[in-house]
Amino acid sequence: LGSTSKLEHYVAELNINKIAIAMPSANQSVITDLVSRARRLNLPVSVTPNIFDLVHNPTKNTYRHSVKIDDMLGIKEIQQESVDRLNLGRNKRVLVTGGGGYIGAHLIPMLIEDGYYVKIIENFTYGRHGIRSFENHPQVEIIEGDICDIRAVVNSLKDVDYIIALAALVGDPACSLNAKETLNLNYEATKILVETASFYGIKRLIFASSCSVYGASSDQFLTEDSPLNPVSLYAKTRIMSEEVLLDRCGNIEPVILRLSTVFGLSDRMRFDLVVNTLTARGVVDGKFQVFGGNQWRPFIHCRDVAQAFRLALKASSEDVKPTIFNVGSTSMNFTINDVAKIIEHKLPGVQVEYQDVIDDPRNYKVNFDRISKYLKFNTSISVEQGVDEMILALSQDPELRLYSDASYSNVQFLKSVFKTHFE
Repeated sequence: LGSTSKLEHYVAELNINKIAIAMPSANQSVITDLVSRARRLNLPVSVTPNIFDLVHNPTKNTYRHSVKIDDMLGIKEIQQESVDRLNLGRNKRVLVTGGGGYIGAHLIPMLIEDGYYVKIIENFTYGRHGIRSFENHPQVEIIEGDICDIRAVVNSLKDVDYIIALAALVGDPACSLNAKETLNLNYEATKILVETASFYGIKRLIFASSCSVYGASSDQFLTEDSPLNPVSLYAKTRIMSEEVLLDRCGNIEPVILRLSTVFGLSDRMRFDLVVNTLTARGVVDGKFQVFGGNQWRPFIHCRDVAQAFRLALKASSEDVKPTIFNVGSTSMNFTINDVAKIIEHKLPGVQVEYQDVIDDPRNYKVNFDRISKYLKFNTSISVEQGVDEMILALSQDPELRLYSDASYSNVQFLKSVFKTHFE
């Protein structure tokens, strides 16, 4: 057909449903790249090894078999662990990493309502505000620990059925502060989680990724099969983690949710998100600035994000087979200028200054047909409703009016953490 550089084009044009890589003399980096690209397209992929390896190293190019706890039944120390797992199904246990954060504050009450026993592993970097409403609930167990600590991870997931992975350094500015910590939290921790989950026979792992992986793209609506073009460390670590999950999931059902740009009120409030910060500045300061403004983004309320994770958890195995889902609504793709106009309309008299300087090169419009079809997910809260909600809260709560406080911003808070840690 042509060059392998056009793999994605041929897959779409010819409706390909499986890829076999028969390039036994190719450099390993070339093979790795092709395998990664095939997996991003959600297609099964096989690799033909060269004849030397087939004869002398017959296991070199085969996929690893993931060892699970049930494979070790002959070891007496493991037997009780396996027996304990026999009763897990009755309790519907789910582990939520980072469950005390911006999304978790909405998700945990939903899981409680659905009858799940919820374990939360949380390092409380941003405080305990997100867990206040369920801290002493009988269906909730809170483990103070870090997802980079393998002991904490093992202790938190060895008696659960499902995992919802929310914990990460989130956002381009926050991730740019310290590359080493970003890689530890957003990539190395994913490897620990996936390997341990595979060992303990976890049924399903639902992973929070981001539509930021599409980066700077054309004006076409992007689907889960579109090429990825990350422009930040944060987006690149999300892609790396997606690949680890797909490569090492074993018998786990992986579900990857690529989230739109989130907005809205939460018990662990954030004012470092574009809709939230522009609204807060408009209410408190009576003015705000917009940089660039023509960049496209899909938007979604944090409560709707929680609902997407809820549906992914409850969905049948058949419905999560597509594995990767964009999370949002096609009708909620807006430019930053569109968002500014919505807020300007809601706050008569607010002063808006539009600057031509673009401080964020991301630009993408996203299609969400897949999640609507398979998970029956649709957003319920518009940007206008979210802005109204925040205007009311900001007018009533004096604490929220201190929107520039570091506790409301991932990047500002982490600046102080990293400065203290490395001094």
